[in-house]
Amino acid sequence: MLSTSRAAITLVFAAFGTCVGAHLGAIPVIFMNAELTDLFFGQAQSITMLFALGAMLLGGWLGRHFDHRTLLLVMLPLMAASLLFALVVQSPATYLASIIVFAGLLSMLDIHMNAEGAIVEEEIGKPVYSTYHAAVSGAMAVTAILSSFLSVKFGPLASGVVAMLMCVWAVVEVHRLVRPRPPSAYSASTNYSALPFGKLFLAGSAIGLAGVCELLAVIYAGQLLVKLEPAFAQYSGLGVAFFSGCMAITRLFGDRLRSTFGERMCLGTSLTMAVLGLLTLSLSPGFAVSVFAYAAVGTGLAFVSPILFPLVGRLAPSQRSSAMGLAFAVSNIYRFVTPAFVGYLVTWHGLNIVFAVCAVFAFGALLLAQWMLSITQNKKGAASAAPSYL
Repeated sequence: MLSTSRAAITLVFAAFGTCVGAHLGAIPVIFMNAELTDLFFGQAQSITMLFALGAMLLGGWLGRHFDHRTLLLVMLPLMAASLLFALVVQSPATYLASIIVFAGLLSMLDIHMNAEGAIVEEEIGKPVYSTYHAAVSGAMAVTAILSSFLSVKFGPLASGVVAMLMCVWAVVEVHRLVRPRPPSAYSASTNYSALPFGKLFLAGSAIGLAGVCELLAVIYAGQLLVKLEPAFAQYSGLGVAFFSGCMAITRLFGDRLRSTFGERMCLGTSLTMAVLGLLTLSLSPGFAVSVFAYAAVGTGLAFVSPILFPLVGRLAPSQRSSAMGLAFAVSNIYRFVTPAFVGYLVTWHGLNIVFAVCAVFAFGALLLAQWMLSITQNKKGAASAAPSYL
């Protein structure tokens, strides 16, 4: 049994990652069972991102009326139930409905576990967000490969067992260790007149381009590896596993690397690694090489949120919440538009086009991020990394 509220919240983050990993690992089997096409699959991801944004707004409203503990206790079992529904779909219509519900619950849980995590961080007096991020990425890595194996051998529903158990455990520990608090009184500041809109748009674009790379990389990981080696379909989760595992390891040591080498060096090197990994995937190098290319992409994208989100705050230190809200809204435009566009490209040009497009996006993110860091390099003081699941 756990003994601290920090451990309980970290477990919630791990349960979140476990549910995401379980779904991603089973996608190749779900794709066949639901008789999906590449075009419909891409369109479904875009539609889902739109509903997920709406779910985040709903989550913010709920946070004004209910305490975080109550919302976590309700949303964890609902997330697990929605995952089970998403694993057993048998048609395009039920697939779309399932991922809308699943992504919506993930988005709302994301808000409140981060909000409670921030309070816990303040209470213990030291930064722990990197641990939260590592818990999500690590759980995704382990569960994705397990899910791909179980879904092929025993059916997709079997891959949800571990996620269900993790969610049950998280509910028990939250009930034991997280104390009720008054409903969150989120800042409703709408004074945008002094915000540096141009800089925030560029920062949001960099975040959005990198976020699209991560989204598409994990969505199409299993399909690419099955295409390369159909006999190894039960191991199709290796791509997501290596991607998420390397991201988790990088984030565990991220703060130390940033302080040693500086933000520009870390972000420039890592995003260059992501570009090279994505270009490698676009060339169909073979199963083994593709797995390690995914590792490079995961490592390369790990620094994006811990560096760029604090940068946004430094652009408008007196209005951090408004600045970050605007940048996040810009980043979501890319997440909404791109999957459907990529779905069309895959239909006409094949699966590898996804990674070629992502390489271009990652290079764009690299250029924008380096430019943004250069114009803020004279800003003094370090900001703590804001929570993000790109």
